[in-house]
Amino acid sequence: MPWNMAYCRARAAHSDFCGPIARENLPLQARPVQNGIFAVQTSATAHQTTPSAYTPLTPHLDQDQHNLRVLIDEVATTRGLILQMAMRLMAYHAAPDERSRDVVRDEFLGIARQFERHVTLVFGKGPFAGQPQSHVDMIRTAAAQDPQRNLQMQTVLLEVQRIAKGVAAGTPLRFDQARAFLEQNWPVVRDQMTQVISDVWANIDAGRKAEIETAKQAANALGTRLSRLEHIGRHVRLVSLNASVEAARAGDVGKGLLVIAQEFKSLAEEIQTLAKDARCDMALIS
Repeated sequence: MPWNMAYCRARAAHSDFCGPIARENLPLQARPVQNGIFAVQTSATAHQTTPSAYTPLTPHLDQDQHNLRVLIDEVATTRGLILQMAMRLMAYHAAPDERSRDVVRDEFLGIARQFERHVTLVFGKGPFAGQPQSHVDMIRTAAAQDPQRNLQMQTVLLEVQRIAKGVAAGTPLRFDQARAFLEQNWPVVRDQMTQVISDVWANIDAGRKAEIETAKQAANALGTRLSRLEHIGRHVRLVSLNASVEAARAGDVGKGLLVIAQEFKSLAEEIQTLAKDARCDMALIS
């Protein structure tokens, strides 16, 4: 009997264990990603059935925005890693032979490393390989809004590292211990990471609103300057017309002044045209 079928039967025998899993549904669409940012790197990756990465459908965004969306969605998958690790621990005991247990063990260790990488990204310090520092800082700023988040997530990470050492040594948790691991740590990771993601988006929205407000203020200031420029253009045009009249009265003596007056008139009209075009451009932007 395949080990995954044995696992299903073992889980059915402990149906109350499925409660936390059945009640919780991640709000993201699972999509396998080739060369995902945090794809599990194990020799048994081909056997892994649970997606380890998400990619948002954002081809219309520029590359930087798209990469930020991918990174945020990757961080959100941290919530599901506890579930995946608990299921691997159960599957280990349900596996019918040593080869199947080796597959499950490698998968668990890969997911544990992935969890540690996520926690380091969100709550660590210093540069994070493979990611723009601006994106990392954005996520860490949101995570730092509640100091308890780091403390609680580091506590979970220590527990995961302890269990991983046992799994690597061939002494994984018992079935009841795996259940306790899930019940104790799943709510913590779920709540803390959900709040981090919520705060990241809230900060992004606040930043966009601030940028829009700044743009509005700049547009108002530019509008005031354009009004002044239009006023100057009208005044110069009026002066040039008066100068043309006076030059015409002067006859031959005023010919030089007439040429200058016409040039000023042309410049004044160009100023008014440019100001009008600028207002049209501002209207399109706003």
